[in-house]
Amino acid sequence: MKKDTFPVLKMSCVMCARNIESKLATLKGLLSYSINVASRSLTVEYDPEQITPQQLKSEIIDAGYDILIDSSDGSLEQIEAK
Repeated sequence: MKKDTFPVLKMSCVMCARNIESKLATLKGLLSYSINVASRSLTVEYDPEQITPQQLKSEIIDAGYDILIDSSDGSLEQIEAK
């Protein structure tokens, strides 16, 4: 099992978090997840043999949001400013 925290792009309110949670609830391989609206972050505990961070990112994009899985892309604030 692996645990990671990812910054979430385009999430600005509790309803956004609920939309993401609805998507996460359908995914296999996630053992637990928690969304922090204030810090705009998603913490997930997952089985890397069933789901990868890239697959998770793809599912989050399908829900209308995005997560940063590679810190070389810049900070959350830098990316949202673009």
